[in-house]
This record gives sequence, C-alpha cells and structure tokens, in this order.
Amino acid sequence: MGDAPERTGARHVLEATNVQLSYPPRGGSGPVTALEDVSISIPQGQFVSLVGASGCGKTSLLNLFAGLLHPTEGTVTVGGRTPVVGDAVAGYMFARDGLLPWRTTARNVGLGLENRGGTTASRRARVTELLELVGLDRFADSYPRQLSQGMRQRAALARTLAPEPSVLLMDEPFAALDAQTKLRLQAEFLRIWEGAAPEERQTVVFVTHDLQEALLLADRVVVMLPRPGRIAVDRTIELPRPRVDRLGEIMFSTRFRTLHEELFHLLEGDLAGPATTDDAKVRPVEASA
Repeated sequence: MGDAPERTGARHVLEATNVQLSYPPRGGSGPVTALEDVSISIPQGQFVSLVGASGCGKTSLLNLFAGLLHPTEGTVTVGGRTPVVGDAVAGYMFARDGLLPWRTTARNVGLGLENRGGTTASRRARVTELLELVGLDRFADSYPRQLSQGMRQRAALARTLAPEPSVLLMDEPFAALDAQTKLRLQAEFLRIWEGAAPEERQTVVFVTHDLQEALLLADRVVVMLPRPGRIAVDRTIELPRPRVDRLGEIMFSTRFRTLHEELFHLLEGDLAGPATTDDAKVRPVEASA
C-alpha cells in the first residue's frame, strides 16, 4: 500500500488515556462535558484526521495536545511528556491565517524562529527555503493585505513549519477557502508532507468537518460524536501513498466511495438527534497499532 510508515512497534508520540474534559457551569447550569472517556494513541509519522459535527470535541482534543487545555480526568502526553504551551515539538495551524498585518510575508514566516537561537543568516535561509516550498518566494516582501486568502494560508503553513516541529496540530486549516483553492492547498500540503522520507514525516492531527478531506489526506480517520464528545470509529484508511499526484483517481475509486459512504451514514445518523442508548452499540474499530 505505497510507502505509508510502518506502524508495528512504532513509538506513540501522542497519547490521550481515559480523558474527560468538563467546562465550569455557566448561568446556573451544570458543567458542560466536552469529552468523555476518550483514548487515542498516535505513532510517529502518522496522519490522523478528526472528523465530526460541531460540538463533538475535535478542537478540544487538539487543544489538549497543544497544552492549551488540561484534562479534568485522564492523561494527555506528547512525546511522553505533559504538553506545554509554546513547546517547540508541536506546531499549531488555525483556520484563519493570523498573519501580522504590519509584517511582510517573510517576517511573518520567520516569526517562530526569532527566539529559537541560531544566526540571522540561518534564519533567513530557512525562511527562503519555506517560501520557495509553498510558492511564495516572489512575495517575500509583500504584506498580508496584498495576498489572496489562499496565499495567506500558504504563508501560515510556512510559518507553522518554520521551527521544524515534529508534530503538526491543524484546526480546519483549509475550511475558509473556496473549493478550488482548498483542493490546491490540500495537494500543496500533501506534496510537502509526503515528500519527506516515511521515517521523517511529521505526526499530523488534522481537524475537519469535511469527511472527503479527511479520507483524502489521512492514514487514519477518527469519527467523533457529540453530547458529550467521544470516539465512535477509529478507522485505518488503506489508500496508497504517495497520493498527491493521484487525488482525482483516488476520490473516484471504489474503495474511496465505499469508505465515504460508510462513515457518512454514521455522521448522518448522529445529525438525526441527541445521543440515545442506541449509541452504546457503536464501538471503535481499532486502527493498526
């Protein structure tokens, strides 16, 4: 199945074990449980998509891995340690680019390098390398207002990659783009990620509402259901890599359509109404270890 990283015996870089996350009560109501009994282990170099409706805890789980939140119960580790905000091991990319309007593209991309040490020349070389990688080398001196939305997201991707994190946490990074630009950026990101040797690829946790996007990009799709947030299905996506030059072929393949239909019906069932006792029948399908 292509050159997907070997999972047998792979070191788990990200782990959440029996996690519950509750928010304090508001306005006299009881506490809100965002996540309940969530456990997931992600090995080095795996691309995992979290998919589900709003309120299912996808971003909350991402924020736990980023150290922005702390579990009410259970444990979360990144590289065997409790995650800390600002740790260089993880890069976080949002749906909106968040570029600083008073900085040029190059200075925005280099923002995360400024307090990391190294020489000015080495930082400039890294920025130049990344601008070329995302096709923005001719716009190094442009300001965000002079860039299209897709170009700003490319700059945000380069900024996330600049400190060379071993983990990428991505919260709907292409959701705000039009369909054509979204497909172009998906391919651009896959080209960068798949371009690394399998053993050197970054571990990716990618939050999306878009099931097709999740299946197209990921090694593994985790479907989450809300009220409270929990994992319903954890499915290995056995589609060959590299995919970047075969996206159309893959999207219209029988295997892709079958997976899409199967997981779509699970999500569609969730949209029909609140969780019921029937939800107890849903059991995770374990991904390859």
